[in-house]
Amino acid sequence: MINLMNIDQSVQKLLEGEVIAIPTESVYGLSVDALNPEAVKKLLKLKSRNFNKGFILITDDLKNCQDWLQIISPEHQEILKKIWPGPVTYLIPSSNQVPVYLKGDHETLAIRISAHPVLSEIAKKLGRPLVSTSANLTQHLPAKSVLEIKNYFGEDFFIAAGALGNLDKPTAIFDLLSGKQIR
Repeated sequence: MINLMNIDQSVQKLLEGEVIAIPTESVYGLSVDALNPEAVKKLLKLKSRNFNKGFILITDDLKNCQDWLQIISPEHQEILKKIWPGPVTYLIPSSNQVPVYLKGDHETLAIRISAHPVLSEIAKKLGRPLVSTSANLTQHLPAKSVLEIKNYFGEDFFIAAGALGNLDKPTAIFDLLSGKQIR
C-alpha cells in the first residue's frame, strides 16, 4: 500500500533511514538523510544507480553543508542569495570532508535550497541536508505521479503528501565558479 505522509512523518522516516518520495519543483524526488550512508546505499540499490554520479543535496540553510564546502567568495555568496530559495542547483567546490558517497567522482557538491513548500519544510525540520534524486529507475523518465512511483517501486513505498511544482522540466544546474549551465 502506498503510504502518503505528512511532513513530520516524512522527517521521521528519513531519520529512520528510509527512502521516501517527495514532490519537488517539477517531478517526484527520492530522498534520504545525507548523513546516513546506509540509507544512501539503499537508495542507490533501489534506483540501480552508480555511486560515482553523486547526488543533489537539499537543505534549508547552506550552513548545514559548510564543513563539506570550500570557502565561498563574497561575490559567489551574493549570487546564491539572489537565487535561493529557488529551483536552481549549484555545483560548489567541495572540501575533503565531504563523504565520497555524496559527491561521487566530482570535485563539487550539488546543492539546492528549494522554495517548494513540502520539500523546503522537510529540509527545515530535518535540520541537515537530504539527498534528492529523481524518482525513477536509471534510464527511465522521472515520476510525475503517485501511480508512476507505484509502477517503479511497488506498493509499499513512502511518499510525502503534496503537489508538484509548476516547472515542466528538471531544475537547472549551474557551476558556481564558471557560471556555466550544466543542465
